Amino acid sequence: MRLAFAAILVLVAWFSVLLPLSAQEAVDDLLTAYFDALEGKSEEALEHASNAVLRFGQGGQIDADGIVAMIAIRRASVRASAMRRLLVADINNDGWVTIHEAAEVVA
Repeated sequence: MRLAFAAILVLVAWFSVLLPLSAQEAVDDLLTAYFDALEGKSEEALEHASNAVLRFGQGGQIDADGIVAMIAIRRASVRASAMRRLLVADINNDGWVTIHEAAEVVA
């Protein structure tokens, strides 16, 4: 059972790295989610918006390019996290993650 779970984790990690969504689909989906979050005007959404403007905007404003940069950095962070899990699972550092190595990490 642990072996099957480990295999699934390895596949999910590889697919998240090797088969990303098209850039435009990802940008569209994330922009929609971003603006949906702002509609509720919850404290968390407003804090997220102000952080986005401060980190990726200019002159107290954020434009489409700033939002695209924010999304690209977030996607890179997610990819790096997935790749880190694969590197941890490569116990013998041979560049391949076997089912047995993945099972050791999951155990």
